[in-house]
Amino acid sequence: VSATRARIGGDELDNTFWAELRDQRLAFFNAGAGDEAEAPLWRLSLPHQAAVLDLPGVDETHMLHDWAGAQRWLCSELDAETIRRACQAVGGHATCHGPRVAEVEPFTPLPEVLMKYHRNLKAQLDPKGIFNPGRLYAAF
Repeated sequence: VSATRARIGGDELDNTFWAELRDQRLAFFNAGAGDEAEAPLWRLSLPHQAAVLDLPGVDETHMLHDWAGAQRWLCSELDAETIRRACQAVGGHATCHGPRVAEVEPFTPLPEVLMKYHRNLKAQLDPKGIFNPGRLYAAF
């Protein structure tokens, strides 16, 4: 870590920062970015080498990077389809975490072939549909 830091620079952060990031207690999560406290919070899972996403009106103040850029948190009013399309264009996906997660499917919709497998697996493991109905997808 020291050798890499010497080579690329950066500030050392204490363990409190990392615990607050892990537990989503940083100001970014509590207040939203850019006074957008009511904007949905999105978790973007991307290849670590993915460049800046093509998201209209979004700059880095709306985003928090983690895992060397492979996980990014976004606070934005953009519609789900725009965010998901930008993530899929670079080989990733997006999950809505809130605060208005009930207004949108939280997970990226699956292609119909994969959805069929998910439905069949759910039917085998939970034939009465009592475990987390609608948690992953409203269809099951």
